[in-house]
Amino acid sequence: MIQNPARLRRKTARLFIKEHIVTPSELDNWNTDTPVWTPYRPVRH
Repeated sequence: MIQNPARLRRKTARLFIKEHIVTPSELDNWNTDTPVWTPYRPVRH
């Protein structure tokens, strides 16, 4: 499914803010191959 890139960026940013506020404990358990500044890569448990 192809989406409007601008809309996708807004959606991505919104999801990042909504779902992924990084806490100290989360930093301690962060995936070592995923830098904290990665634009959006949700952690699915």
